[in-house]
Amino acid sequence: MLMLILFLLSVVGTQPANIEVFRDSVIGTVSPFLFSSGDEMNEDLSHQGLDSLVSFVGIPLLRMGGISSEYLDWEANDYNGIWYIDVDTFMIPDTLNFGVDSLLQFCERVGAEPILTVNFQINDPAKAARMVEYCNGDTNTPMGKIRAQKGHLESYNVTYWCIGNEPDISSGALPTPWGNWTFYRHFGIPFDKWTKTDSSFVTKEEFATLVGVYVDSMRARSPIPLKIGGIGGIGNLEWIKPVISENNDKIDWLDLHYYPCSGDTADSNYYRDWLAAPDTGTGPWGNPPIEDLYKQVCDSVEKYSGEYNIPVHIFEFNSGIIMYYDALWWNYLNGLFIADVLGHFMKAGVPMSAVYCIYDKEPITEDWWSGAIIRGDTLSMRAACWVLKLYLDCFGDTLIKTTSDVFGLNVYGSTRDDTLAIVVINKSLDSACTATINLQGFMSNDTIQAWDITNDTILAAPWNGTKGIIYRGKYSGDSTTFTYTFPKASVTMLWIEPKESGVEEIQSQEFKLQGLEVFPNPFNSTTSIRYLVSSPEHVELKIYNLMGQSVKTLMNGQQKVGTYSITWDNRNDKNRLMPSGIYFCKLKIGNKFSQTNKLLILK
Repeated sequence: MLMLILFLLSVVGTQPANIEVFRDSVIGTVSPFLFSSGDEMNEDLSHQGLDSLVSFVGIPLLRMGGISSEYLDWEANDYNGIWYIDVDTFMIPDTLNFGVDSLLQFCERVGAEPILTVNFQINDPAKAARMVEYCNGDTNTPMGKIRAQKGHLESYNVTYWCIGNEPDISSGALPTPWGNWTFYRHFGIPFDKWTKTDSSFVTKEEFATLVGVYVDSMRARSPIPLKIGGIGGIGNLEWIKPVISENNDKIDWLDLHYYPCSGDTADSNYYRDWLAAPDTGTGPWGNPPIEDLYKQVCDSVEKYSGEYNIPVHIFEFNSGIIMYYDALWWNYLNGLFIADVLGHFMKAGVPMSAVYCIYDKEPITEDWWSGAIIRGDTLSMRAACWVLKLYLDCFGDTLIKTTSDVFGLNVYGSTRDDTLAIVVINKSLDSACTATINLQGFMSNDTIQAWDITNDTILAAPWNGTKGIIYRGKYSGDSTTFTYTFPKASVTMLWIEPKESGVEEIQSQEFKLQGLEVFPNPFNSTTSIRYLVSSPEHVELKIYNLMGQSVKTLMNGQQKVGTYSITWDNRNDKNRLMPSGIYFCKLKIGNKFSQTNKLLILK
């Protein structure tokens, strides 16, 4: 099978390819929160310049969790935290200097919604509840008062929380140079009582009961509604039944972690197999392709959730357990892999996901591997980070059927307002591929615009193998057919605009260039939303929360030609003040134009 895959990928570019785009065949919706990231709870994000780099990429959500969340005593060291390095031969408490405040203030500065993970293995719901109150309580609460004394008077108002990190790997072991790191062997033991000889592990039944206690304890200490998730399962789906059936009225989402492929050798001949992994389903635990696995998990959640509609998010995915350093893979090829995995997530219907991880401050040497999409030794973006920006800046919110008849040339299509936005990943490391692009149910204006990410420079920092997203210009075709050559080992974004027809269409195109204007943004109490109506139309202007729920209707009716400005005073349709965080303003004018802008409320 491997030889067949290698052969098929080696001939990409030596045979003609056809890409079929079916404009009217809608598969589903695409949320910007699909293109998010995350990191460990013990990460120091104070690197000078990191704020502006993450803001530039526009990552909408940062999930803070990982293995370290189970080994982090967030209250120790004057609330700066102590992280326990724990292997079977020794245990070292590592003093930190930044704590939860550093993570949340970083999210505030870059405009990203945070997700915090609370430790479950010490079986201390009260500790998790204190963390919620520290983040969300006002200065009249005990923990809110401590937060204020540490310099942050206003509540952080963290909405998203996760109970534990991958509890279903309790008792699992990971070899390290110092001995085996055995996971969650201190269940029910306070941090200050840990020893290297502990061997107490959680079971799925214990965790199911624990979830309900944690949820009740955490909600009781927050003045704002919380969205609390759990599990993070990667290898033992038997945990779903007890956790969901016992807590279907309490848990708000399920966290599924996915490791599509793995490798334990630096032989670059394996790259093709890794790049193909989302299709072939190779993986450290024999994971099936994500479309199959995700459906299996969703079906199980639906079965045990009763009347409650519990979504399944993938808040940790990466290239698997590739535990060695290789400059080409981690700096560049990992970007192709992640671009393709995200496409498979879209097809599977995943509403939110987060690539692991966003940043690693450690030096990158031959003795150290790093899956971080932002390099820390010389602060710079790797290819995977450029991929997230490409999706966030250019991809549309409606997924449509798009196919390729050549294995290794993977395609994902969407609509962005009236424009087709198509991502093409050429996973061949050796050959360019010339493809004929056929449009079904869509008449173009005879041109396409192209941007791409290629391996066009040195692998060393700050380039890391690519100069980033390069605009390649406009190319001519006809109303339904184009020919384009996709470079080897590349990610390409194509925009195809509709054929213009009449004055109203021209006015609509002009308005698209002007855009939906929101000022100020971020804002505290009020903001002004300005837009243009170029012909008498029915206009709908609504505010949505992170879950895609409409919280405020600002306009819903017929309007004449003109420029309009509406002030939103930060209240929902029930006249209640909205909590701080990220929202979306969506404008729809007839059937001709729609645009969505991100809003950030800061308090």
